[in-house]
Amino acid sequence: DLAELHGNGSLRLTTRMTFQLHCVLKGDLKTVFSSVVKAMGSTLGACGDVNRNVMSPSAPYKNRPDYALVEQTANEIAELLAPQSGAYYDVWLDGERFFSHQRENPKVTEDRAYNAHGTNFEGCAEPIYGPLFLPRKFKVGVTVPGDNSIDLLTNDLGLVLISDDAGKPLGYDIYVGGGMGRSHGKATTFARIAEPLGFCDLDDVFHAVKAIVAVQRDYGRRDDRKQARLKYLVSEWGIDKFRTVAEYYFGKKFQPFLELPEWEFKSYLGWMDQGDGKWAYGVFVTVRDGGPEGRGDGPAAVCAARANRIGSLAGGGVGAELGAHARRR
Repeated sequence: DLAELHGNGSLRLTTRMTFQLHCVLKGDLKTVFSSVVKAMGSTLGACGDVNRNVMSPSAPYKNRPDYALVEQTANEIAELLAPQSGAYYDVWLDGERFFSHQRENPKVTEDRAYNAHGTNFEGCAEPIYGPLFLPRKFKVGVTVPGDNSIDLLTNDLGLVLISDDAGKPLGYDIYVGGGMGRSHGKATTFARIAEPLGFCDLDDVFHAVKAIVAVQRDYGRRDDRKQARLKYLVSEWGIDKFRTVAEYYFGKKFQPFLELPEWEFKSYLGWMDQGDGKWAYGVFVTVRDGGPEGRGDGPAAVCAARANRIGSLAGGGVGAELGAHARRR
């Protein structure tokens, strides 16, 4: 409805599990933003020199605790790194805050405030980002071993859940320095896949994330935005120096990176057994004639309507699930 009422009717799905509305007039922005938030979505951090949405596999499995944990971790990292000042709410929501039925994990709140090793700016409205925020955008992905449906190594920071033979979660392997962007004609810009940094225990994951963000915040280039992503810092320093500096903010050594199985691409399209007696359906968004992939054009509601028709065959709509995977994690 928002795309039809306030945009050009185009609802676009991105490779980072988000929706885009295009051609929204300035006078309609507040209505669009507040409508998204009231529907339990968010536009917070969708742009700017902050952490963007955190990705995890869209696997629908209800009988896989590892997938459930990485989705929870993705949500909590998004909360950990979300801008903390009230400016977003003051400008777009008249100062009113809307919350989901789940409140922030107390450990997220506690670990965000923890500042034994210089990760935070004391007394600042943005304790992690500080008054200048990050040099550039920051992207995070979280997954399980073998599942590369989120293209983990294209992120600034990638986390892989490690469990023991009995399935008990132990911690996370950490990758840093990925990113596919480059500028045409600029030989100093390049695409780069993330490389292994080390391993951290499960209880330390938020501290590890903060440490890596703090390194980028304090040492990433601010004089040239085309050289400001974390991948350029890792490339310039090398992984060993980066690890040493990150360990200063972390307050301990990273453990050795644990061996992982080969990566597989999983599309999650078509019918899938959720493991709880129900089925899920992964919707393929076709290419519009003469247009790019991922556009739900003419009108935007067609995509959601088709998804719900498919869901009705399985005894329930899937439009809500599409929204759940595309919201700010």
